[in-house]
Amino acid sequence: MAKREMVWIANLYLRLSKEDNRSANAESISIETQRMKTSNFANRNNIIIRKEYVDDGESGVFFERPEFQAMMRDVEEGNANCIIVKDLSRLGRNDVQANLYYEDIFIARGIRFIAIDDGVDTYLNGYQQIATFKNMYNAMYPRDISEKTRSAYKTKSESGWFLGSKAPYGYQKDPKDKHHLIIDEEVAHNVRHIFDLAKQGYGKRKITKILHEEKIPTPAAYAKAQGINHYSAMTAHDDECYWCDDTVGDMLINEVYIGNMVNHRKEKPFKSKKFRDVPKDEWIVVENTHEPIIDKQTFDEVQKLLESRARETKTGETQIFAKIIKCMDCKKALVFSNATKSYVCNTYNLKGKKYCPSHYVRYDELYGVVLADIYTKTVLLETDRDALYKAALKCNEQKIMAETKDNQRKLAKANKRIGELELLIKKTYENSVLGNLSSERMASLLAGYEAEQAELKAEASRIEGELNEYHKSKDNAIDFVNLIEKYIGIKELTYEILHELIDRIEVGEKYEYQGETYQDVNIYYKFVGAVEFNSELNIEKAG
Repeated sequence: MAKREMVWIANLYLRLSKEDNRSANAESISIETQRMKTSNFANRNNIIIRKEYVDDGESGVFFERPEFQAMMRDVEEGNANCIIVKDLSRLGRNDVQANLYYEDIFIARGIRFIAIDDGVDTYLNGYQQIATFKNMYNAMYPRDISEKTRSAYKTKSESGWFLGSKAPYGYQKDPKDKHHLIIDEEVAHNVRHIFDLAKQGYGKRKITKILHEEKIPTPAAYAKAQGINHYSAMTAHDDECYWCDDTVGDMLINEVYIGNMVNHRKEKPFKSKKFRDVPKDEWIVVENTHEPIIDKQTFDEVQKLLESRARETKTGETQIFAKIIKCMDCKKALVFSNATKSYVCNTYNLKGKKYCPSHYVRYDELYGVVLADIYTKTVLLETDRDALYKAALKCNEQKIMAETKDNQRKLAKANKRIGELELLIKKTYENSVLGNLSSERMASLLAGYEAEQAELKAEASRIEGELNEYHKSKDNAIDFVNLIEKYIGIKELTYEILHELIDRIEVGEKYEYQGETYQDVNIYYKFVGAVEFNSELNIEKAG
């Protein structure tokens, strides 16, 4: 009896990404070229073509491509038993995922996979180690493109180019140069109006209300009227004059309005589809790149007012202890209750006493103890400056001695583990090359080792930075004394005074002692920490 010949029914898979379109060989990997090559190959080799799947404009780094996933579903349903691509890079440019499909799906499940230009055919040749290495090589391409794109973006950013798709409200792209901004006089007066309102002391919520009452169209509504459709959608209120608090808030802190170009506020890490916020100290700011709408003095005044209003209550009151008052146990923030005029542990508020006791302190009681503590230090400064300096120095040195010993131990442990991981990474690569380790297992091990190593290196760098700073203890004590000197004769507290003097205030739980109610309040000053470790707040027992 003659041996029955295998009938191959193939899906052709074609893919082209934006990165491929920019490459030198874009024409040789165009969709049409891939279509001709794969279909001609199938016809020459008596392979029946079932269907063609095309992902045009989809990156090979990710395997959630719609057409690729549809093709795989078709194969899994038994409608096809063969997949043909022009080359391995069309399958994908993520070596871990590409090797997973190649070894654990195509080969393991008997699906014939053909990459024409790379000579890969799982039916005729079985597993070919060259495919694994070519997948690794292909994965280097998008990383290289990403690095080049990042470098070009940085160069343009540092040159002060505008790189956004849409100009900020109040500006428009220069018709002669899309990377330069010019003032849009039609709405620039609205920007000045918003800053003027903020300068008068209005918060962003009040400003949005005023803009709505004055029937000023929102940036989205204005863009829509100009025929620009890439601004964010209209709000659910369907009101062209309904401004959002965040819109006004973002405008008031945007340096573009004083003529500075600000780039690199968000970035998309390699192999990630999501953008992440970049810390403000890493933004790329170039001054005087275009004509300002707001003068620098006005902008600076508004920033100070915004800072002072950082934790404004619904009644418009500014909470001067905002951002610096913490729970002594869980270290989380204490939040202000307007009903009781007191601060309460937020962990207790959200989760209950099982997670943290009910730490709370009345605003007036806290105000009194903090003012008294600062005043006491100014009196000591006037009577015995050297005594205050020695107290600050002693406190700082004790803290430094304990932290130094602990940090040196942590640093030695981290560096030892970093060295061990380096050897493990090297060994993993060797085992993979020798064929003792599958590509999937290698990728899994490397991902774990490299992630742990990156965390340890960041931790070691942080510790080394702290150790290098410790020699400044004397300078810190002097800075503290000089700072306290500014407030001799202090009679009241303000947000600015507290945030210049104090790093944090920790509030403990109330307790009873000999018929009196007490509460520990630790005040940690800038530069030196808690010069006096405990300030006791005596609260008269009710009744």
